[in-house]
Amino acid sequence: MATRVTSEDELQAVAGAVAELVGRYGQLDVRMRQKGDPVYLGHVALTLADGTLVTLEPIWSDAARRPAEEIERWDGQEVVVRGLLHAEAPEPPEPQATIVSPCVSPVEAIEAQAG
Repeated sequence: MATRVTSEDELQAVAGAVAELVGRYGQLDVRMRQKGDPVYLGHVALTLADGTLVTLEPIWSDAARRPAEEIERWDGQEVVVRGLLHAEAPEPPEPQATIVSPCVSPVEAIEAQAG
């Protein structure tokens, strides 16, 4: 059974293993220079109980643009995301600017947080 993660301390302790992260699913504006209203392009992060952001897939990967149906279903909801937990997102294959943060990749499942 995968370890449940709800905070950055727990995240650091189990990074490199399959884990179940509990947090609020939300869209993420990944622009370098954010001006005006947020621009959402399908990127998503979980916000853990302590405020830590964990992206679903590395921002540079095609898989980081989550399906519209998934976003519509889970945006703003408390969820459990199961997958391989990285303390820092994997590097892109080609040099480029990217967000450096913890991430889950690959994402195996997303489900409602019970309770």
